Amino acid sequence: MPAITIDQLRPGHVLQEDVVSLHGRRLAAAGTVLTEAHLRTFKTWGVHTVQVHPSAAPQETPPPLPEAFLEQARHATKRFFARNDTRHPLVRQLAHLYYSRILKQGELPAAPPPIPEGPAVAPPPLDQLLGQRIELASLPDIFTRIIEALGKPNASASYLAELIQNDIGLTTRLLKIANSPAFAGPRRVETVSRAIALLGTDQLCRLAFGISLVSLFSHIPQELLDMPQFWRHSIACGILARLLAIQTKMPASEAFFLYGMLHDIGRLIMLTHEPDSARAPLALEARKPHGLLDAERHFWHYDHTQVAAAVLQAWKLPDHLALPVALHHAPNQAPDIPAAAIVHLADALAHVSLHGRSGIQALAPLDIAYIERLGLEEGFVHTVMPQLDAHIDEVMHLFFHHAE
Repeated sequence: MPAITIDQLRPGHVLQEDVVSLHGRRLAAAGTVLTEAHLRTFKTWGVHTVQVHPSAAPQETPPPLPEAFLEQARHATKRFFARNDTRHPLVRQLAHLYYSRILKQGELPAAPPPIPEGPAVAPPPLDQLLGQRIELASLPDIFTRIIEALGKPNASASYLAELIQNDIGLTTRLLKIANSPAFAGPRRVETVSRAIALLGTDQLCRLAFGISLVSLFSHIPQELLDMPQFWRHSIACGILARLLAIQTKMPASEAFFLYGMLHDIGRLIMLTHEPDSARAPLALEARKPHGLLDAERHFWHYDHTQVAAAVLQAWKLPDHLALPVALHHAPNQAPDIPAAAIVHLADALAHVSLHGRSGIQALAPLDIAYIERLGLEEGFVHTVMPQLDAHIDEVMHLFFHHAE
């Protein structure tokens, strides 16, 4: 029979073919009678579809949803995609997925929190923001040294191991990540040196940078932005960017997780250092969802991508890391950098997945021409989304529950 999805799979099904993970590990052999444990394993390793024998049991039909809720879901979908042409097959597919996810979770996407009124405060010019507030001298020592290592692609494994091992908390979290299905293979990793050997110096350095980055933005007022939801969206974007890079056979696909995780760093910098100025664009987007990027430009005369570009440049990060972040809303400005188009698409998919929120209420226009240049296979959405669902909670736990 045709392959069935993980969501359709039930205990008692019998495998017709071996189930193999993305890393080539055989998870179950043909002829296996599946149990709940098998299903959990498949989800953990990002398996999307499997082949089962034709005697597979029929699916239970869920009770129908109230027509009133279906109409609300249709209205929410139309509102979210109002800035895109839903006649295009890809946009139509994403809109259908968004609608289906609303129905599956049984509730509408959460409305933005009301932004408390406050006096209009003009933000500083961009060069003043950078000159007065974003200084490497004010950053933790481990963070600055990791930034330096990122700028040195030939940094030795021994140097990086010594650097990381001096921070026990960072070491613990990196080893947890190195042993997770989302980032590594089935082999156990017990030392930083072994993690470097398996993942490579560049990948481990990027993960260390991502972990260290989280602590820099822990003081953003919750009234302005729901940070757990913001980080969930960012992590979802990182996972999807990496999966899309694998789909398109991009070199160094592991780097794309950091590109996606960093894509809205400019907004965090503005919220951290100028929260009163950041209030107005968020309030406008909550009232009239016409595009948070345009609202930023209206009030600030620059936007979070320009802030990101300037800060990453000030931190002397290499262009191959900075440009996909800075140009994720304008991949047409980076025609020779397909990574920008991948992050652009990953950001949209992360919003459609309903994993987290970044503050937008309507999806920014997709640059279809540059997405099509990526050469993704038809149906790629149905490959990457189940893998995101399988890994998002695990990766969030790895990055944000380090005290356990």
